[in-house]
Amino acid sequence: MARKIIMLLSSVTLGISGIILSFALNLLLNLLNIRISDNVMTLIQILGALYFSFGVLNWMAKSSLVGGIYNRPIVLANLAHHFIGGLALLKGQLFKTDASYVIWVLGMLYFFLLSPSGIC
Repeated sequence: MARKIIMLLSSVTLGISGIILSFALNLLLNLLNIRISDNVMTLIQILGALYFSFGVLNWMAKSSLVGGIYNRPIVLANLAHHFIGGLALLKGQLFKTDASYVIWVLGMLYFFLLSPSGIC
């Protein structure tokens, strides 16, 4: 049951992130007062499509048995994404003097979402 809840949380988190990065990127960048080039915006929108697709994959797999030998590609994809993403977020904040609490929380959320990969 806990794995189903974590898969649901993962799918909703990734899906919402993907929609925001794909369709509301200008609004998000204005809200955060960040200026980037058009090429980087295109790459971030592609990343949003990837997040949304990953969310759909997790949504479709939330009712099936996950872990061990079942749904191994989904388990490995979630493990790789959440572990590498969590490390990147936390490493980026580790040596900053003006570290943002939002990034710390996102990094911890990434590590929490490792659970459907069979770690806990």
